Amino acid sequence: MSESMNTATDASASMPPGVFPPRLSVVIPVYNEEPGLQALFDRLYPALDALGVTYEVLFINDGSGDRSAAMLKDQFLRRPEVTRVILFGHNYGQHMAIVAGFEHCRGERIVTLDADLQNPPEEIAKLLAKMDEGHDYVGSIRRMRQDAAWRRWASKAMNRMRERITHIRMTDQGCMLRAYSRPIVEAINSSREVSTYIPALAYSFGAFATDDKLTAAAARARLLPWIESLPQGWDTQVGAHGAAMSGGERQRLALARALLADPALLVLDEPTAHLDPGARCALTADLLDATRGRSTLLITHDMQGLDQVDEIIVLDHGEVAQRGTHQQLLRADGPYRQMREPPS
Repeated sequence: MSESMNTATDASASMPPGVFPPRLSVVIPVYNEEPGLQALFDRLYPALDALGVTYEVLFINDGSGDRSAAMLKDQFLRRPEVTRVILFGHNYGQHMAIVAGFEHCRGERIVTLDADLQNPPEEIAKLLAKMDEGHDYVGSIRRMRQDAAWRRWASKAMNRMRERITHIRMTDQGCMLRAYSRPIVEAINSSREVSTYIPALAYSFGAFATDDKLTAAAARARLLPWIESLPQGWDTQVGAHGAAMSGGERQRLALARALLADPALLVLDEPTAHLDPGARCALTADLLDATRGRSTLLITHDMQGLDQVDEIIVLDHGEVAQRGTHQQLLRADGPYRQMREPPS
């Protein structure tokens, strides 16, 4: 992916004046890892020191019930200049821990790592070397897994299922040792998807795109005139998470990224939420036009534009109450027509 597609973010925005972002961030989720944490510290920090680049390590304690949090505190006191710790009050799972790490990391490159040393920290140098070749997302494969047989079987089954869902083939989708460029992480942060499978999303965002493809995706999302009006065009910085953008502009940027990834199925979840009525109407029309000819699932409470979709499914308390075209549902006596009719 061209970095110009991700200039809507600035990693240095959260840094104090005169302090520059580190070259590398290492994000490590921790959950009840007391037995192996010291061994991790003993191998991780020498491996990072040997790289000769500035770095930070972000540990996310995912509600551990053992002494993991206390050990992370002690490690912070030993190496406060390069160690940061995020503490969860409860166990929210590895995915949310990684998301928190991505949102708070400051490095130009970000590496994720398991705390149990199944991912050797000494291998980080190899991932960074691959990124030096021009890649903005690099994965790895576990050659000598220490998992039980049933766990390896379950992992292979999950890999097959993920491949069928995402239409993306990765040899070891469950391996945590991965490297991401700053633009890829910012794209993931901007997507705001709680259930997103991060490696698959990064794989999509990391696909190489020519300037022509970038321009075409921005044009289909009705974003190109706005980009061209900016002071530096594609290179304009608009703040962390697009802070200087309107809600509609952020939604259009998210759509442009999705179109650039060219997914088999595009899911739009409440794309017009928090917008004023006029902006909702315009954005809905643009979304439906931009996704014409593509399998698209639109999840919405907004009635705008539903006359243009192929099929409408009405849910009531989690159950399917009606389904059909806009005209069919208008003729039927049911919740869809009631929602469309103005209040008396």
